[in-house]
Amino acid sequence: MVMYSPRSTLLVLLFCTAAHHGAAAFTCAGNNDATTCSALGDLYRATSGTGWLNNTGWNSAASGSATDYCTFYGALCSNGALTTLKLQSNNLTGTIPSSLGNLPALRVLYMHNNGLSSTIPSSLGNLSTLRQLYLGNNTLNGTVPTSVWNMTGLYIMYLGNNAQLGGSIATSLCSMTALSRLLLLNSALSGTIPGCLGSLTAVTLL
Repeated sequence: MVMYSPRSTLLVLLFCTAAHHGAAAFTCAGNNDATTCSALGDLYRATSGTGWLNNTGWNSAASGSATDYCTFYGALCSNGALTTLKLQSNNLTGTIPSSLGNLPALRVLYMHNNGLSSTIPSSLGNLSTLRQLYLGNNTLNGTVPTSVWNMTGLYIMYLGNNAQLGGSIATSLCSMTALSRLLLLNSALSGTIPGCLGSLTAVTLL
């Protein structure tokens, strides 16, 4: 009979648990920002990254191979900081993780024309440098968080073609003085368009 000590039993249990949950840790290059890397790993897992049409670089990091996230498909960096994610029309399915709001230098976020089916996390309102937000043509649901209506630096907001995305348009939208395009058609948003939008002369409503 083979005898196991409590310590060896614990190690076996830990090994089996890790094997059950499978994957190696999402691993970026040593000079990459750890918080950004963690958020990208969350995004990859939450949106079924193995099924993306193009997951170059992402798949290497997901397998535990240290990979510079500036080389990921759809990613652009400036001075090592992630500024752009263009993952539109790439078969992203599932949910938008709240940690996506932890990308301090992000200016462009394109995730339209996919199969995203979650609510919009309020944490996206933390993206103070964001200028273009494209989440249209998915199956997003719930209501648009107040924090998103308060993203005063946005130039473009595309939330349309999400038939289950509801709520009302907040008057705080009027503080988006840089806004040039607002795309909300074919959603479940209700109520009246705030009259103060008339003062935003550069805005095109679609």
